[in-house]
Amino acid sequence: TKMDAPAKVEFKSLTDWTTNENKNIQYYGGTATYSKTFDFIGDVTKPNFINLGRVEKLAAVRINGKALGTVWCYPYQLNISAALKKGKNNIEVDITNPWWNRIVGDLQDGVTKKHTWMTFPFEWAKVSPLQPAGLFGPVVIEETPNP
Repeated sequence: TKMDAPAKVEFKSLTDWTTNENKNIQYYGGTATYSKTFDFIGDVTKPNFINLGRVEKLAAVRINGKALGTVWCYPYQLNISAALKKGKNNIEVDITNPWWNRIVGDLQDGVTKKHTWMTFPFEWAKVSPLQPAGLFGPVVIEETPNP
């Protein structure tokens, strides 16, 4: 909320923040948490991995409150065996993107509240394309990590 983005938003699908109609989400720079409860019916005695699919730019994963690691490059996957249980589980994925989109947003015409500042004004950034941001997925649990 410090960046004027909503405190909570429900996404019906995993999409790029830069395509959101809400400008405070579209130009958001920082960390947002995705959360979901799911039922796991697989074998918890075998190694299980979460594959986040496509991530822009960095993801930290918690399952049932246990931090399992951070990924910042392909393949975006982690071993989740230490936290996964049969039945109901809660996953939280913190996605962090760089400041670029917020800087571009602050330079748009008509903006009255800026969230960023620079020692050198990059006016050319006003027309620069936004960088993809968010969790794109698909998010799946696999018994074997992808190579």
